[in-house]
Amino acid sequence: GFGVVEVAVIMPMAVLLIGAMIGTILYLTNVSLRTQGKSKQQVEVITSLDRMEQDVRNAMSITMDGGQLKIVALATNKDPLNTDRQLINKGDCSLATSGLTPADALQYTVTYQTQPSGALTSLVRTISVDYSASSCSTAALANVWQRTSSETFIAGAKSIFFDVVLSNDGTSFTGNNVAAIQLTSERMLAGQPVSFTGYMYAKSVSIRSECLCFSRCFAPTVFLHQKNKYKRKIRNDFSNQTKGFHDC
Repeated sequence: GFGVVEVAVIMPMAVLLIGAMIGTILYLTNVSLRTQGKSKQQVEVITSLDRMEQDVRNAMSITMDGGQLKIVALATNKDPLNTDRQLINKGDCSLATSGLTPADALQYTVTYQTQPSGALTSLVRTISVDYSASSCSTAALANVWQRTSSETFIAGAKSIFFDVVLSNDGTSFTGNNVAAIQLTSERMLAGQPVSFTGYMYAKSVSIRSECLCFSRCFAPTVFLHQKNKYKRKIRNDFSNQTKGFHDC
């Protein structure tokens, strides 16, 4: 067996060896947790920005209100990215069979906002369809693809930095049509703060004028005072604008 001297020599060495092994295991575990958390953050931020880009591209108006990004768009009978989607009449929720102005079309609002919950924060996307001026039957409501709903894109973050800069690139007659967004999510992972920042720049393809249907909304005399080149540009813009919707 071991004598007192051998035990006195071996025990400290064994304690040091076991401590080193435990320290290595804890370090590798923490690194793994932070790596997994970082990957999850990247997916959450990128997914959020991708969804914001889709919403901005479909927007009829983009505004910031008390830290909330609000996007108003026209309701459709299918996914707005679907090439054969149709607009919805605001009055009775029937499918549009000809060009509509925004005033005649059913609209919905998408809102992005941060919501605190105790010491944590979440990024939430909500959809609200405006039926205030509608008299829609139950059957007609089935025409509307958009539904009033709420979805959490980033949940349980230590902090979320959500910065939006709106601008007009010169092609919009009615307001801002470009959104530059910076989104940062920070979490505590394995006792250390880990953050990821993503950026998005998107331009609405719908914010050109108050009308979708050029010939219905503007009398020919409106542009008589403009140069021919400018008139052609306006008409080309509206021609591209109304593709996928019902042209006049």
